[in-house]
Amino acid sequence: MRFIIILTCLFSLFLTSTVKAYGKTASKDINSVGLIYGGKISTGIYHLYDWLVVNPDNSSLKILRQKFYLKHTAKLIAYVSIGETGKSVSYYNRVKKYAIGKNKIWNSKIMDIENKNYRNFILDEILPKLAEKGFDGFMFDTMDSYKLVVHRNKWPKFRNAEVEFIKDVRKEFPNKIIVVNRGFSIMNRIHGDINGVIAESLYKGLNKNLNYINVDKGETNRLLSKLKTIKDRYKLPVIVVDYVNPKNKSEAVSDAKKISDDGFIPWVTNKNLTMIGVSNFKFIKRRVLVICNSKLDDRRPNPDLVRMPLEYLGFVPVTYHVNGKLPGGFLSDRYAGAVVIVGKVKRPIKFYTWVRKAIKSGLKIFFVENFGFPERADLLSRLGIKVYDNEATIAKPSKIIYKEKGSGFEVPLTVIYHNTLLEPREGKQLISMKNLYGQKSSPFSIMPWGGYALDNSLVNNRGLWVYNPFKIFAKLFRKEFFPVPDITTENGRIILFSQIDGDADFGHTDFNPDEFIASYVTEHILEYYKIPVTLSVITADLMGPPYGLHVKEASKLRKIFRHIFKYKNVEIASHTFSHPFNWPALVNGIDKPGYQLPVPDYKFSVKSNVEGSVNWINKNLAPKNKKVRVILWSGDNRPPETALKMAYDIGIYNVNGDNTDIVNRRPFLMHVKPMGKNVGNFFQANAAITNEDIYTNLWLGPFWGFRNVIQTFKLTEKPRRLKPIYIYYHWYSGQKIASVKALKTVYEWALKQHPIPEFVSQYAKKTLDFRAMAIAKSQDGWIIRSDGNLRTVRVPKSWGYPNMNKSIGVVGYRIINGREYVSLDNSGNYYLVFGKRRPAFRLVEANGMVRYFKKTENGYTLILKSDYYVPLHFKVQSSCSIKIKGNGRYIERRKGNIFNFKFIKGEKAYVKTICR
Repeated sequence: MRFIIILTCLFSLFLTSTVKAYGKTASKDINSVGLIYGGKISTGIYHLYDWLVVNPDNSSLKILRQKFYLKHTAKLIAYVSIGETGKSVSYYNRVKKYAIGKNKIWNSKIMDIENKNYRNFILDEILPKLAEKGFDGFMFDTMDSYKLVVHRNKWPKFRNAEVEFIKDVRKEFPNKIIVVNRGFSIMNRIHGDINGVIAESLYKGLNKNLNYINVDKGETNRLLSKLKTIKDRYKLPVIVVDYVNPKNKSEAVSDAKKISDDGFIPWVTNKNLTMIGVSNFKFIKRRVLVICNSKLDDRRPNPDLVRMPLEYLGFVPVTYHVNGKLPGGFLSDRYAGAVVIVGKVKRPIKFYTWVRKAIKSGLKIFFVENFGFPERADLLSRLGIKVYDNEATIAKPSKIIYKEKGSGFEVPLTVIYHNTLLEPREGKQLISMKNLYGQKSSPFSIMPWGGYALDNSLVNNRGLWVYNPFKIFAKLFRKEFFPVPDITTENGRIILFSQIDGDADFGHTDFNPDEFIASYVTEHILEYYKIPVTLSVITADLMGPPYGLHVKEASKLRKIFRHIFKYKNVEIASHTFSHPFNWPALVNGIDKPGYQLPVPDYKFSVKSNVEGSVNWINKNLAPKNKKVRVILWSGDNRPPETALKMAYDIGIYNVNGDNTDIVNRRPFLMHVKPMGKNVGNFFQANAAITNEDIYTNLWLGPFWGFRNVIQTFKLTEKPRRLKPIYIYYHWYSGQKIASVKALKTVYEWALKQHPIPEFVSQYAKKTLDFRAMAIAKSQDGWIIRSDGNLRTVRVPKSWGYPNMNKSIGVVGYRIINGREYVSLDNSGNYYLVFGKRRPAFRLVEANGMVRYFKKTENGYTLILKSDYYVPLHFKVQSSCSIKIKGNGRYIERRKGNIFNFKFIKGEKAYVKTICR
């Protein structure tokens, strides 16, 4: 296996062990292993596999390490080709003198592993550097390559050298994982020093020309014998890598099952190992490409229109700009599909070539309003579409002769005139038309390769949906239902977040000009409602000279915020230093009045607004035991990638962007925004619901307008729960009597919904966990791996009930809006099994988080904790006896087998059930 010679990255071993020491015991519980070369390492794969073997120079690793929030991730194992090397290796020039021959098939140098100087170079220089970079182990490949050029009578010396090398590595790195490719001839001497063995081509392999072949039966039997000996005698996990043409998916699945039935860990992949192969589970592809223009284009709908419905269905939109670099390689193994929603395309034929290649790889592509390339017969005929000129004029439009049920979802179906007619030769026409000349056409069709919707047939030019987008995208991209990660709900309750942006942090109330707004809001909102709130300041507002904007009162303001930040229900955030209103202009060196606050003698910089503002708050305002956790973007909310990278680098979450503002007078999905957006390699989370500025006409009035956010809460709750409750406002909401009353109305309504209150950093964590969560289907259940911050998945009611005995990490469920919301613990390691029997115990709902959950021999143990000042309230359904211990008094009520515990005071409860 010459991994590093021809490609730039190797990728992944997978197991379920969580053992920290890497002797033999670390290998006992390995269930699945994968190897992938090339492409980016996604966070989902990083979660799903417990070991990842990678090229140390893979640029994806740097990006993954910048994602400071990741937990429960793979052990990274560095790929080291000990028996061969090539020019792609960074240290090639230093070791080429040790070459003793050439492998012509892979165009690589065969190394003299008997040479102690060569071995010492690897041992003393290469491996320590890899260990310093944080790798958890090494995978040694091409160990037997010397046999290609060395006479047989010299093989024993090379074997001795290999054994000495492996033992030296174990001695030097006692806590590192060691995996070898083959090494059968020395296995009896090294088995106690390694953790796993890889072997290629048991049933399916490659010939000398790298063509896919069936392995000779005799060779299969010989290899089977060796592998069974290793597994049975040495108790080492054996990973079998077979090669199958990626077009033959069913063949790969069958081959993986055969390998698994033999008792080995299967990984069936393509010859270049550039795809997510087939293992003993089915990886659920959740990422969907959204191909759009880098800037809004009047010739196409806003891409946000498709992102939100995709997210609700459990998909992760990944944005690429059509005029930039599009993803290459084999795509259908990691993407569920692609939505093309473009305006002007600079190089349409190049884009068409990309489309054809992607479809050929098996990727489903759906075009909205525009193909992005000319509607020519020579191009569309290859997609199974006939093209001809429309003989009718715009004055005599075509008539609809068939339309799929469900039109008129938000607006009636009105197909606009098109001078080109399209008639698919295959697929399903959702709308069929015929003009007065008898020409038939379809502006909206589902095709074997995806489909298209043109001429306002799916969404009109105002962004209103003709058909239900949830149903359309499910039909296109969802091959089967899977557990959908849900950021709106936890432990059966809708989540409540609260956020204050720093604007007017220096201000005074209108009704008492001597009182600071911050003091008033603290006393009448924060102290009264006592729920978690994430609040921020603009640091230039609170500084003294030379940069302070309110120098005379800055000292008083700093004292106020030092006091506020000590509150247990307060999370500290930054709202930047100079409050950029126009980020793109300022980043490009254009500073005009109104582009940022008029800070004296200051020139804009990203660093001062991100890292600088955070450091200043931590040093001057934050108590010793608290630090800034979030940066809340300012102004147009369009910070550059460098700003997000800086937030990631200093370990804080970032929020604010295009926020949801649906209300009764415009109850359309176009006003429900997605969770956020990609900004380069990083993710910017939108606040779930927009702020009072929008409801008060940019603070021009009516100042009671923020109470209309309740309409938004209701419209995003039914018929689908699309958003959590999110109370987002600025300090200036404490300026006027009307705005204060509106704020209280909003808080009181929100608390009547019996939510689970959490800090905004938890919201940000959930949006990131949504994108990173890995889901796979096993024989009888669902494997889910995550950071443990998103703790609810949504499934159809028809699946029945969670089997609490067979499931792992499942604490309960609740039916909401006709859908089943399954509650998880905070482990990040879940296995879901469903059945028709109701469980003997489940958590129905709670306003606190699950801090601990464990199945015991005869019951369950559960620890719940609410956020500060919020008295704990929870319900459990149980046919078992229940014992409760808490840190305060509580009222217990029972209705049938539903037990309701409401604490008068106290935020923590220890729940123990005994089932006889």
